[in-house]
Amino acid sequence: SDFLEIIEYIIALDEPVADFDFTTDELKVEFEDKSTYAETYFWDFGDGNTSFASDPIHFYDEDGIYTVLLEVENECGISIIEKDVEVISKVTADFTSDVQSGCAELTVQYEDLSSSNVVDWEWEFEGGIPAFSTDTNPEVLYTADGIYGTTLTVFSRKGRYQSIKTDTAYIE
Repeated sequence: SDFLEIIEYIIALDEPVADFDFTTDELKVEFEDKSTYAETYFWDFGDGNTSFASDPIHFYDEDGIYTVLLEVENECGISIIEKDVEVISKVTADFTSDVQSGCAELTVQYEDLSSSNVVDWEWEFEGGIPAFSTDTNPEVLYTADGIYGTTLTVFSRKGRYQSIKTDTAYIE
């Protein structure tokens, strides 16, 4: 005898739960979806840019802390999560001075030319007054003849990156 068997499956979905991890490399952020039961994705990177990818890679234009929103959805509901993402790019130390040599009792005005993302400056002036400064553009007095080194160390936010430049002043 012929018979026909019909089997129907019922699929019950749960509501989605949004979650993600991320890794940063300077201004590049790789996002990894960790959501459950998600069928669609909407990312707001906190800088005016968005994505519908499940695991997007985003490049920020400048250092900062951005609140990233992930909204996931399936036919049973929507779930949203927000996390703060901090991006910090490398810094570059650079400076110049109004004079590089001269007679003793020489006042030298230093000008910082470092990258725009520097937040802290540490100057060291061998033989200078002052010997140290945290000013952006310090003025230094050299009272005795000699050859003196100047070192500038700059730091990004939270000191994640630093850069050092050294130069020499010749005092007669």
